Amino acid sequence: MEELLSFLFKRIKEQKAYSREDFTEEQKEIFEMVSNFAKEEIFPKRKELSRINKELTFEVLKKASDLGLAKAEIPEEYDGLGLSKATAAIIAEGLSKGSCESICVTFFAHTGIGTLPILYYGTEEQKKKYLPKLGNLEILSSYALTEPQAGSDVSSIKTEAKKDENFYVLNGQKQFITNAGWADLFILFAKTSKKDISAFIIERGTEGLSVGQEEEKMGIKGSSTCSVILENCKVPKENLLSEEGKGMEIALNILNVGRFKLGAATMGGSKSCFDFALEYALQRKQFGLPIAFFEPIRFKIAQCASFIFSADSIVYRTADLFENVKGKDLEKYAVEASICKIFGSETLGKVADHSIQILGGYGFSEEYLPAQVYKDTRIDRIYEGTNEINRLVIYAYILRDSLLEKIPLRNFAKNFERIENLKFESWEEKFLEISRNLIIYLFERAIVKYGQDLRQEGILGEILSDLVIYQYSSSSAYLRYLKSKRKEHLLATQIFLFEFFKEVSSKVPIVIPLIFEEYEIEKEEKKIFNLIYSLKPIYNYSKLIKNFTDMIYHNKKYFLD
Repeated sequence: MEELLSFLFKRIKEQKAYSREDFTEEQKEIFEMVSNFAKEEIFPKRKELSRINKELTFEVLKKASDLGLAKAEIPEEYDGLGLSKATAAIIAEGLSKGSCESICVTFFAHTGIGTLPILYYGTEEQKKKYLPKLGNLEILSSYALTEPQAGSDVSSIKTEAKKDENFYVLNGQKQFITNAGWADLFILFAKTSKKDISAFIIERGTEGLSVGQEEEKMGIKGSSTCSVILENCKVPKENLLSEEGKGMEIALNILNVGRFKLGAATMGGSKSCFDFALEYALQRKQFGLPIAFFEPIRFKIAQCASFIFSADSIVYRTADLFENVKGKDLEKYAVEASICKIFGSETLGKVADHSIQILGGYGFSEEYLPAQVYKDTRIDRIYEGTNEINRLVIYAYILRDSLLEKIPLRNFAKNFERIENLKFESWEEKFLEISRNLIIYLFERAIVKYGQDLRQEGILGEILSDLVIYQYSSSSAYLRYLKSKRKEHLLATQIFLFEFFKEVSSKVPIVIPLIFEEYEIEKEEKKIFNLIYSLKPIYNYSKLIKNFTDMIYHNKKYFLD
């Protein structure tokens, strides 16, 4: 099992990162099979699937089930395939090739947060009863946590479960529940005491459970989203998941897996949207030239491709971290999971926005793919924990693990003064080593000043989290290049490091007066600004963009896989 936050506490040359270059032949075949299924069965029907159409949705889901896609992570003893987390991410990426987020939302809510709680926390009887049916999509599952007054703050849920002999009697309401209108099964959370939250498996048709009307949504209109009402709903005691009071652990740890999978799906969606915009840019002529060859468009194409490359790199690196990890141990990689969710969703948002701009007036028309992607992907930054909450997860976990001495933050911060004496084999390595040590130093000084109260320093915390996100993303991209030795991978990494440099240059000056005392600021600014200056890219940015986009234009698609 990989050490906690090894991407921060190991030198780049000592780090390991699984990537798609490590795929087995079987995984490559699965990716091709799922991608072809998405292109043939989902893409042609994406407009019909992007509005409520239960019959067509279930028809497509049945075909996916026939390929074994819903049982990938379920062990063989429960009629599953027992495939790896990386393969689950491959399936998520492949299905996104259909460019229909509605059906992906339905499928992933079922196979992920709707199934994994039973797999990781269910009794043997519960697993035998439900997992084979879930894996074969005989029944559809839903995950009911959010309430009208309780979104990001899980502890504030009001739904109650009171024990009554052989039953629990539940009362309350859940809000914005994916799959609720179609689900046969609900993984639902309720308070069993003032402090304790517990999880339950509730079957549709249970007396006292009812489902509200479909929500009128901005995007993902083809998925079912409803409220769930519980009025003296009697749930058999054997449908309690794990034990009383385990609900918070179940909720948060299952979300960790869901977040990294969302990263995979949004990364795959980014590639499809990118290819659509690229094809248009190469065909559309203005002033006698394809618009792809104008510098502002080159910049958008290069930036999108470099972000997608980094998103791909972190998704499969994180998938490998989660391999053979379950239960409470899922929390160990909460930071990396949150990074996948944030970076993947914001990358797809960026790609969709740039794609609309590249298409101009056509981009604003819903006849074209980017407009639909733009509306559908907006939810990605909200569910599975808002991106603001996920940034809080990053700095709160680093704070907690530092105070508990689970990570050697203080010891490593002492090495900050010596970073300039290290020898590096490349500018990229130098950049990542200096940025890594700078982030550790800033975090350590922030904790020295604020202690536990750092959780309340939202502006500072978000900036520190953004630096961590860029460190993980850029180091993953660079490690992937070291493995592949492909020139295009190096160019993508270098362009992304330009983005990282802009992030450091603009945000670290804001941080300094927040974490250092007034008498320290001048000295610390000089030291830190000298280091930031040493990160200055050594390449001609315009030439880098041109070389990279020329390679993309030659291939006429995203070609970095």
